Amino acid sequence: MEELLKRIKHKDEEAFEEIVNMFQRQLLIIATFRLGDKEFADDAVQDTFLSLFNNCKKIKDANKMKAWLTKVLINKCNKIIKQNKNFKISF
Repeated sequence: MEELLKRIKHKDEEAFEEIVNMFQRQLLIIATFRLGDKEFADDAVQDTFLSLFNNCKKIKDANKMKAWLTKVLINKCNKIIKQNKNFKISF
């Protein structure tokens, strides 16, 4: 994981794709559960990976990448909920 993070920090697209493949399914499950809407969930996950690509230098410990991604994703989901006043979360 450390090597992947190092490569992502150097904007290696193959390394980025590996990370996306590694975490996309898990993040999509979380976002879909949180938002209850597949399209909104897809948008939140995509924005999360965009944040990773743009802010990867902020991640100091590769072992905490999943936690970092999850926190960013939850923030993206909360932003979607806040922006859509009529948004109804179904649990």
